[in-house]
Amino acid sequence: MIVDIFPKNVQAHHDLSVTNAAEDHPRSGSCWLVGGDAYNPGGSVAYLQVFDAAAADVTLGSTVPVYTQALTALVATPIEPPRPVLCRTALSYAVTATRTGNGAPASACDLSLVYA
Repeated sequence: MIVDIFPKNVQAHHDLSVTNAAEDHPRSGSCWLVGGDAYNPGGSVAYLQVFDAAAADVTLGSTVPVYTQALTALVATPIEPPRPVLCRTALSYAVTATRTGNGAPASACDLSLVYA
């Protein structure tokens, strides 16, 4: 028997200029982050932070992210959580200079998120 565990209704969201301001993804309500990729054109590592909250409710440096990903400088980085990340309230994101901080990255990053 084959069991399909991949979420249905998978969609992609692209944002060409992500920095240290939390942003909402386009679908309101709960969803699963299943993957994506990010390009960091800056000269130093940056960090994607994903939150289970609306962007208006996120305070960078205080709100704890449900997922973080280091974005190596000058390369595209796959976003591959070991399992889908459930955001029960909403999915919002930001890119910062430190893993859980609020400082701006060296450059705005290009981000593609795949969610269901």
